[in-house]
Amino acid sequence: MAIRLQPGWPARRPEIRWGLREAFLCLLVAQLFSPFWAAGVFGLAGQSLDEDPTSMVLFIGANVGLWLAYVLGSIVISRRLGRGPRTDFDVGIMGSWEAAEAVMTGIMLQLIALPVLYSLIGLFVDVDPGESARMIVDLVDSPLDVVLLTLAVVLVAPVVEEVFYRGVFLPALTAATGPLVGVVGSALIFALVHQQLVVIPGLTLFGLVVAWQTATKGRVGPAIVTHMAFNATTVVQLLLTSPNL
Repeated sequence: MAIRLQPGWPARRPEIRWGLREAFLCLLVAQLFSPFWAAGVFGLAGQSLDEDPTSMVLFIGANVGLWLAYVLGSIVISRRLGRGPRTDFDVGIMGSWEAAEAVMTGIMLQLIALPVLYSLIGLFVDVDPGESARMIVDLVDSPLDVVLLTLAVVLVAPVVEEVFYRGVFLPALTAATGPLVGVVGSALIFALVHQQLVVIPGLTLFGLVVAWQTATKGRVGPAIVTHMAFNATTVVQLLLTSPNL
């Protein structure tokens, strides 16, 4: 399968000097640091890390460490080995058509592509890909929780994950291995780090789409909007069926 890259992407000019070493180091630091952060947050709340979070504030607080590691790592890499986050990641304002296309892509992935995928998987094994998402939404018991959930899942998480996985990791892998391995490999890594077997097929499919968007458009903005629409569709679906609201 041929992937037509946006001309000049990934930018392997002298001023762009990060590669797989820096990308994997950032990923490793984030994965090692986040459990310690989460354990500290749970400890302050008087809970064990083995327990499910009991509030939306606790759930979000436990994830802040991972988000900080991704964001700070990406910024450091871009500032020291690139041209700066604004230029390297290009998450600026898109045209109305490009934004609408990205929104529709995220919605269709959630409402059509993933149900079809898991229907096929369900022919062979019993799967419930929405279990972890329902657990999060079950923490909602007030309008404030709805706001916090929306901010965390629909706004913060997509920006953080796309900046690292499609802004830092994807171009490094593509430059080292070629566009096909870059797109597929980055999608697989993105799915695997979520550490939940049942969501790996769906997140791999999602990762393939947003990686292809980034590689062919040469910027991270469309992937962020697609990710936001993807997560927002899930949140709306689950909130409409939540027994707490």
